[in-house]
Amino acid sequence: MGLAWALTPTVGIQMGFCFVTWVIARRIFKWDFHLLVALAWTWFTNVVTLLPSYYLFFLTGQLLLGRFDDLSGYNEFILAYDKNITAAGLDSYWESLWVSAILLFEGWGVPMLIGCLPWAGLGSWGGYVWSLKFIKGYRASKKQQNFFKTKDK
Repeated sequence: MGLAWALTPTVGIQMGFCFVTWVIARRIFKWDFHLLVALAWTWFTNVVTLLPSYYLFFLTGQLLLGRFDDLSGYNEFILAYDKNITAAGLDSYWESLWVSAILLFEGWGVPMLIGCLPWAGLGSWGGYVWSLKFIKGYRASKKQQNFFKTKDK
């Protein structure tokens, strides 16, 4: 669940969305997932990976929408982002987060929202498979350690 939220254009509020999803999943659908693991997975995208992931979502969305003539390069994307953010003259983190969200959804919103869906789906499935493999390996290792401890006694 954490990777599903991580691979959406919601950097900065993903943990909140993950928590709300956890509450709804438990109370309404009687479905449970490990909240701390999901919250940790949301860190997959962060301030450092924000612009590359946003560009990936935008580009994927443009391709899925059939807008092959409007595939700007990464440098153009970054310049447009910087131009919009610096033109707003922001003072605080929360103000910049809010203006960034508005600019993203007004200018690139539809392509980014559509473009993040395949990544969120594939990423969450891959994270689930990897996590399950890790946990099974960890449990097998603990079981083997306990076997040797009881055999030595």
